[in-house]
Amino acid sequence: MDYDGLWEGKNNFAFYASPFRFQFTDFEVTSATGFKAMMINYKQAINNIGNFAQTQPLVVNLVLWMSYIHYYYVEDPSNTSYAIIGADNLQYVEFSGEPSIVFKTSYQQAVASGYKGICNSSALSTTYSQANALFRVSLKHATLDSLIQQSDACAIALNRNMFSTSWGNLDTDYNIELDVRSFTTALAVNMGILDLTILGKSHVQSSYITFENQMYEVNEYFDARVHLMEPILCVTDVVWTNARHNATNITMNDLCFTRYGDTIFLPILNHIGSSLSKPVECTCEGKSKTASTCNQLNLILSMLYYPFNDETLFSSYDDDSVGYSTISTQLLKLIKLRAVYADYTALTRASYNASASSILAYLGHVPVTTEMDSSWFGDAFDFCMYYNQTTGATEHCAMFSFATINKQSKRITPYHYDLKQGHCKNSFSVLNDKEW
Repeated sequence: MDYDGLWEGKNNFAFYASPFRFQFTDFEVTSATGFKAMMINYKQAINNIGNFAQTQPLVVNLVLWMSYIHYYYVEDPSNTSYAIIGADNLQYVEFSGEPSIVFKTSYQQAVASGYKGICNSSALSTTYSQANALFRVSLKHATLDSLIQQSDACAIALNRNMFSTSWGNLDTDYNIELDVRSFTTALAVNMGILDLTILGKSHVQSSYITFENQMYEVNEYFDARVHLMEPILCVTDVVWTNARHNATNITMNDLCFTRYGDTIFLPILNHIGSSLSKPVECTCEGKSKTASTCNQLNLILSMLYYPFNDETLFSSYDDDSVGYSTISTQLLKLIKLRAVYADYTALTRASYNASASSILAYLGHVPVTTEMDSSWFGDAFDFCMYYNQTTGATEHCAMFSFATINKQSKRITPYHYDLKQGHCKNSFSVLNDKEW
């Protein structure tokens, strides 16, 4: 359906202005009144999102475009519990944003960075496949070994456990990939935009992790709406204690991660910022609220992780079992990092300087310093500093980031819709009440 409320196939329907997709399953509306009630319910939900979007930067609104879904139950409109009612009896509306299109831009670049600086190497060139919704970086064994040996920054930010490879064949590339569909789905759950209960659970046997003396279940999930996405790992209903938030117990709800090689990553999405000469975060405050550059699809997809050496992230069950058993301390560190911040938006904002500084430095717009000691580059990774109680050492996270820069196209849907004003603007609401 387009903004004017015209259904596909009607006269004057505009594909390029059709942000809404509807799914009708076992449709039981038997009267015009019932249909009207459903459409009014949809319109109100969409308008509520539109009002919310006016206070949100482009990156949040893009995740809404790609992941938001609103359910409607004809027999009882007040009840939209996916878990209780089931998909067969629910109708829904969603937005038509598509990750494989949002992140397809004219320029892509991968950057590895950590508290020692950026791994400044042209070897980290990246390719992007829209058909597979996949970023990829490939390195020869010798190249990766050379980078790690010659640079402290590379030794911190690059880790063989991050990559997949064919062991024993030195001519085979090390590969690291990012599936933008999985990345976006995990991000949407973490931001509270997507309810984990609507995702499908894979057949892999559950794992368990203990956090603050409480055991939590870890499972693989996928979104049935998103074809061919790699599964994501999620921990459900985590509760922690943290005096920093002036509360005894805080429910973190669900937290999802992506996995590649033997490493678990926490997904972080930032905008490069309103300036290409220094990190200036795009927010809905001050000058950046109306900065035209904050509407450009200049994005940073960061895979945040804690480096580790020769540690198996998962130890498998016996040969006659299915799935994984114990999750290592790497996952615990990411959960503890999330627990430091009141919500996922706060964590994202805290990570901005690290991600934007890394990308801008690589692009040559700012000085590259080995120890990140410039006025805005220094301490960039302090937001994820971790004190290891066992070793007494202080550890920092690292990021493997993919930058997408596009000053021209703002296309975000398969129907060639351009999101021209997505930053701190309502790009969702229904325009023509008469048609609805």
